Amino acid sequence: MTTLRQNKDKKNLAEKARQEIENKILAGGLRPDHHIIEAELADQLGISRTPLREALRQLEIKGLLKKRHSVGYTVVYHSPQDIRNTFEVRMSLESTAIRLACEKASHEHIERAASFLVRFDEALATQSKSIKNGLLHSFSYPDADHDWNSFFHKEIYRASGNELLTTYIMNLRDLDRLKRITLGVTLEDLLAFQSQHHKILDALKQRHKSKAVRAVQTHIKNVYDVYYQLA
Repeated sequence: MTTLRQNKDKKNLAEKARQEIENKILAGGLRPDHHIIEAELADQLGISRTPLREALRQLEIKGLLKKRHSVGYTVVYHSPQDIRNTFEVRMSLESTAIRLACEKASHEHIERAASFLVRFDEALATQSKSIKNGLLHSFSYPDADHDWNSFFHKEIYRASGNELLTTYIMNLRDLDRLKRITLGVTLEDLLAFQSQHHKILDALKQRHKSKAVRAVQTHIKNVYDVYYQLA
């Protein structure tokens, strides 16, 4: 009984550590090619190296960390070819997701997706005003709790009714979030992407499959055109 409890405690510690490290990476606190020093990170998180190593292994599987035998783990750096590979996979998966969403999305899915776009519109307007008034010098990407962009996309994927498909796409989007932080996507880029989000939502509301697929594919292509320019 004690062994089972200990294993459960280690699993919970590993999951908590994974989430904390992932948040640091996606918030830009741990930059691409950053070398993870296990002893320092274990001290920061207040855990032993055993659950920490499990957390690092999970993040390697997810694609946020890379194992290098001589130096342990480093945060993933995305080459232009990595960006292209992600683009090709996302194009296929998200086309499938929006097609299914047009068939299966509930009224609640659509309402939640629309509400996230409203919040994103408000956030972009606030940042735009702050930049114009000199309070900000450049766009500041939101933390995970206020990432209305990701919330919108995730709601669309969930509307497909396929949780496995949703998980695959969200893992790829986490890699994209890391690219956005690294490459310095601008407020103007985000405003253009937001316009495309509204077109996706409009097509979904109409249950117009071909229109929705075209809107999603145009959006993904435009996103990656920006990445290719900045890479």
